[in-house]
Amino acid sequence: MKRYFSHYGRYLLVALILSLVFCYPYLLKDFVGIEHDTFFHLSRITGMAERIAAGDWLPCIYPYKNHGFGYASPMFYNDLFMIIPALLYSAGCSLAFCYKFVIFSATFFSAYAMCCLIDRTSGKAGIAILISAAYLFANYRITDVYVRSAVGETMAFVFYPVLLSGLYEVLDQKKADHWPLVTIGLTGLLCCHNLSFLFGVVLFLVFFCIDLNRISKDQFISLCKAVLIAFLVTAWFTLPMIEQLSSNTFILNYYGASSDLSSGAMPLWKFFANQTIFGYGSNNLEKDRQMLLNIGCFLTFAPLTWFLVPSKEQKQQRFIKSCLILGYVMMLLPGDWIPWGSLAALRILQFPWRLEGLAMVLLTVPAAAGISHLAKKSWLPVLLCAAVTAEGVWHLAPAMNRTFGITSSSTYSDITEGRLTDPYYSATYMRVELAGGDYLPLNSPEAIPLLSRTMMERIRILLIPRTELLCLSPLRNRRPEKLICFRLPGIKATRFIASVQMERNRKSRHSPAVNPSSPSMRKKLVIISVSMNILAYRPSAESCHWHPLPCWQCSGRKSDSGEA
Repeated sequence: MKRYFSHYGRYLLVALILSLVFCYPYLLKDFVGIEHDTFFHLSRITGMAERIAAGDWLPCIYPYKNHGFGYASPMFYNDLFMIIPALLYSAGCSLAFCYKFVIFSATFFSAYAMCCLIDRTSGKAGIAILISAAYLFANYRITDVYVRSAVGETMAFVFYPVLLSGLYEVLDQKKADHWPLVTIGLTGLLCCHNLSFLFGVVLFLVFFCIDLNRISKDQFISLCKAVLIAFLVTAWFTLPMIEQLSSNTFILNYYGASSDLSSGAMPLWKFFANQTIFGYGSNNLEKDRQMLLNIGCFLTFAPLTWFLVPSKEQKQQRFIKSCLILGYVMMLLPGDWIPWGSLAALRILQFPWRLEGLAMVLLTVPAAAGISHLAKKSWLPVLLCAAVTAEGVWHLAPAMNRTFGITSSSTYSDITEGRLTDPYYSATYMRVELAGGDYLPLNSPEAIPLLSRTMMERIRILLIPRTELLCLSPLRNRRPEKLICFRLPGIKATRFIASVQMERNRKSRHSPAVNPSSPSMRKKLVIISVSMNILAYRPSAESCHWHPLPCWQCSGRKSDSGEA
């Protein structure tokens, strides 16, 4: 341990300085901008603080979210690294400070982990510092932190370099005893961000297959040991999550089944854009509203200097060559020249441009190797580091001009009670706590408006006023057992923002005896044709207590209590 810190300890100061520069918009101003997912991550901090106060350090649900109905986000989105921010919040620190602490910590350890990785592959401290600066100030990472507020993905950038360090030591350097780095990398990725963990697994499998013919017995055993221990260490999170995903249907399933990947594909100009924009990722918007998603000029072109390395040395750098090829493949895959609209199997990505983050990590390794070969003078890495950092500071400048956010005097009740913005965002649930409601069960009342937006098809809603019963049936699932039913106390058809239509020449799917086109049934059964953004209203106090009902409620049978 002493030997380790004597060699790598010098990078702690470097990581600290780079982190201070990267976080200057937070340090120079008592302000945290509210961006895409900021509210959700603030909710995670307060939710964890509440559970710790109750003695539950690894919660599966935050019972007080969404007006006391609860939300099971910790079961699907690991909150292990939210424990320290939650403790700070419980100790009296402001919510803004706790959020800044999360970002600063992730930035510090990302810089340190990248320094250690490049030190292993190049052996030069100056190159390690340069690449660490390029890693922190990459366009994609700046957008992640300051535009998207993608805290999970930002934290995952700590563990990608750790995983690559382990694979480099075990596979390339034949140091089988360095397998704990692989374990730490995989475990950390899973505790940060599920999708980043899947990317890490893909990286592991690809590098394993590349070196399959060269792997010794000791290397194979070491990698198996690393994977097994990573699985055992995280089983408390993965097994309940898998059980829930396999036994229930969530809004997340419909997002995955209906998302349009082609809208997130990157046209050619996006690969060369170089101005931070507080916008969105869809390519259907105007250019000045599309956020910056490329990895930056340095990491785009610096890896090409590896081709200047003598061919004899290149043959000995299989790992670096693999990183170069994989990195550029990942960088180019999000392009709109790929038919993303036809790749339904990859909808789990949500957005093709997520692959840019993986490219950013991989291309640091060949960039370091190429510049290390060219940098005969020690001042060259220093000059390049200063240039990369200066460009990063320029990219961060727009963050200083944000006006919608929280300060150290802001409280969580300011968010939930609507003093900052409508906490519902015109939904039926508190978006400031649940965000997109990905982990809501499909039969929850809050899922009704989400279904109309995510299924990309009309949904049949049958409202029977006399019984105050609402039944939902996607057009593709017309069987009675697939109906989702709710009792709505005092709710009438006029309470919904929708167009009322009579369905003619078609019999009701849940009761063959009922014919909606019959004049005698028009007063008893109303069929509402659902389009985008319907049911967008805040429920009254009376209707806040909706409960899903079993299918017998819509078939006219009675329950044991005699209710119809």
